[in-house]
Amino acid sequence: MRTLARRLALVCAIFALQNGLLARAAEISVSGERCAKTVRVVAHAADLATLLAALASSLDFDVSFKAEHHRVVNVDTAGDPEDVVASIVNDENTSRVLALDAGCNNRMRLAKLWILPARGREGAASQTAIAPPDRDVQARASSSYDGNYLLITTLPKEERR
Repeated sequence: MRTLARRLALVCAIFALQNGLLARAAEISVSGERCAKTVRVVAHAADLATLLAALASSLDFDVSFKAEHHRVVNVDTAGDPEDVVASIVNDENTSRVLALDAGCNNRMRLAKLWILPARGREGAASQTAIAPPDRDVQARASSSYDGNYLLITTLPKEERR
């Protein structure tokens, strides 16, 4: 009887592995808060929208996800919150608003993030490993600044040429 139970358990385990039932669940960890100068983000097999929602909750900014696809991302990075977010959404059509925040010693911080539908791309899901933060946002973005707010708009890499 014990042999039959072991065989049945082995067959069930093989079936579960083949069907992804024992696959590792998405993991997301965000260390940082609203006025933090540094944030640490670790995510494995995470949906981009879910990761951005976790970041928005920790860093207290609004996020609107309107992209037609949801990438699965793997991230292990730390740095300035705006740079970390910029590196994570680097492949997306985005608009971001940075605002002076009196509660954070009048420091500019991310206030709103829009992930917009991509133009001229298929909406297929993909797996992407995120590179460390790229501080050269101005080289690839159009921006406007009125003294209190900075609006930054970026296009996906393939549309920047």
